Amino acid sequence: MFNIPDNQLENMRISELPGRLNIPGPPARPEMGFSMAIPTTAEWRRNEPFYRVSDQAVMQIIHDNFGKRPIYFAVTCESFINFDDYVRNEGMVSRVVHIPGEDQLDISRLTYNIDNVYQYRSIADKRVHMDDNMVRLVMNYGSGFVRAAKYFVEQGQYDKAISYANRGRMFIDTELKMTEFYTSYYSATKQWDKLDDFVTKNVFTHPDGWRIYLSYVMAHIVKQHPGYTIPMLRKGMLQYPAQDYFAQLGVHVASELDMKQDVKNLFNDLNGKMLYDMNYFIQQLDQPALPDSE
Repeated sequence: MFNIPDNQLENMRISELPGRLNIPGPPARPEMGFSMAIPTTAEWRRNEPFYRVSDQAVMQIIHDNFGKRPIYFAVTCESFINFDDYVRNEGMVSRVVHIPGEDQLDISRLTYNIDNVYQYRSIADKRVHMDDNMVRLVMNYGSGFVRAAKYFVEQGQYDKAISYANRGRMFIDTELKMTEFYTSYYSATKQWDKLDDFVTKNVFTHPDGWRIYLSYVMAHIVKQHPGYTIPMLRKGMLQYPAQDYFAQLGVHVASELDMKQDVKNLFNDLNGKMLYDMNYFIQQLDQPALPDSE
């Protein structure tokens, strides 16, 4: 599994790495090989401008064994060592694959594992003590159900989506962890009042609610339901009048979604109601767009 001579292994040290990692395919299927750009240091550890020996060992194991045997990361791993776009989730593990993609999952393996393979015997047993670490570990089971629920929302199978979401609740300690699912479900089923209610009760009451609203609610709406961007943006701006990140998002969608006049109307309407200078962002909307570079 690990094709590094002992003398070379003994000399391995923390270090930076070249900006590219090449993973060859197996002899029988060389087309499975892939190459990916990587940062020269482990960016998920801000205080360590280098790769640990363990990081380098994982990369070497994948290099030497990819395509010859299945390789998995546990979802509890600190990181996927830059392979985030080259893993496909199957529940409590994510399999290394040669096709890149964002948030990939194998729905057949995922649902088989959470429905038939994983055992949840003591999860609901009040006699079993769970410390904070165990609670966090258990929530990973819930994440599998939420992934399945989100997938079935995307497929328009809403009853199935709700079933998996409800089953996932037994592993999740707060409704806030369901934000992605409910944003997807309520928007897909046009239950905007229920989405507003969920956001007000669960997102806006959290200390980091503005970040959660931008990262999960607004990101989904802008991408999947752009026609509702303005009212949802208005809601966020009024709730968080000190956070100019919402105005920055407005300037972005004005350009990307060709909504300059709608955003300008919104900004003018809220001018004087924010705790920052709206005129700066209104002026940005009036600036001519930069020409596309060839």
